[in-house]
Amino acid sequence: MAAALDDPELGAAVRRLRPEPRAQDATLDVAGAAAFLHLPLVTIRQYAREGRLPRFKAGRQWVFFRDDLERALRTHRLGA
Repeated sequence: MAAALDDPELGAAVRRLRPEPRAQDATLDVAGAAAFLHLPLVTIRQYAREGRLPRFKAGRQWVFFRDDLERALRTHRLGA
């Protein structure tokens, strides 16, 4: 077991799988997501309900990660 913990290849693989910490300023509320994407609030809420925008609940608010919104733009999930 100890030898496995000292294996540099295993350590590199674990570091690749571990998610990077996200900066606090990389999160947006619904209004921030609407401003970032240049879309109306109602559209952001609709896309979030449909699953076209990844989000999570923080209390009673939806919160979006900026990199998730950028990824949604790049993969054309926001088209009509």
